[in-house]
Amino acid sequence: MEANRRFFSKIGFNYFALGIIVLVLNLFIGLFISIINPNLLSNQTMMTFFSAIWTYLLPLPIFIYIMRKTEAKTLEKHKMTVKTFVICISITMFLMWIGNIMGVIITSGIGSLIQHEVANPINDVINNSGLVANLIIITTIAPIFEELIFRKLLIDRTIKYGGTISVLLSGLLFAFFHGNLNQFFYAFLLGGFFAIIYIKTGQIKYTIGLHMIINFIGSVVSLFVSQPLMDLANGSVISPTSTFGVILYILITLGLTVMGLIYSIKYFDKSRFDGSEKEIILKNPVSTILLNPGIICFILLMSYTIFTSIAGVRQN
Repeated sequence: MEANRRFFSKIGFNYFALGIIVLVLNLFIGLFISIINPNLLSNQTMMTFFSAIWTYLLPLPIFIYIMRKTEAKTLEKHKMTVKTFVICISITMFLMWIGNIMGVIITSGIGSLIQHEVANPINDVINNSGLVANLIIITTIAPIFEELIFRKLLIDRTIKYGGTISVLLSGLLFAFFHGNLNQFFYAFLLGGFFAIIYIKTGQIKYTIGLHMIINFIGSVVSLFVSQPLMDLANGSVISPTSTFGVILYILITLGLTVMGLIYSIKYFDKSRFDGSEKEIILKNPVSTILLNPGIICFILLMSYTIFTSIAGVRQN
């Protein structure tokens, strides 16, 4: 195997190891909880906190250790203006909606084939975990850890092959790691966009901030507007306060989404990499990056997780 293919295979095996670690910790911690206090297994708030332990807190130090064995490059740092950051928020919102629509279309099609609705696991977590868990885990911990794992630790090591390759690989691994189709498409789009921002600024704090904002909107703000929206859809009367909140939410999200549509065209046009950051040029980039044992093992592992999530829903 040539050196470049070995490099990406090593990266793939590192993320494969991360996936295995998460699954094993999930199994053993879940087993431990079932022995100590089985009632906790039905408490979604507590399980959300436990999931942070086996998904982020325990695996990250191990992952940092194995990734540090691969040489990294320090990106040049640039500041982002407040105006640019607001524009990035709008683009993030736009990409999230595009990805969500794609996910709904695909899962609806699969649901028709298997004659059963494909549930959205993240919606179940958000709606049943409560405000505190959503604030601590989904809005704070998850963005920090995921940006370190799928942006900084990855891009610092792959940027020598160019910005485009780093962006696409970051988005792809990030999407697969979510382990379900509902999140796959917007995770891919947002992961790629956050990768562009990190490459351009060299500062992970900007992508963490954007990640926190979008997760806050999806996990905290949504808790306050989801029920009134459902009531309105069912023809029920809601209070003036709820009405104001729903209208404000719609106006803000719609405004940001439209703004994101407008600016994304300009932003991505300016985000074309001129190749100056490349140190290594690949003759066969697709086969070198994807057709190697490490990446294949990671994709197969995460594809199995996606498949079992769909099959599990069907069995219910």
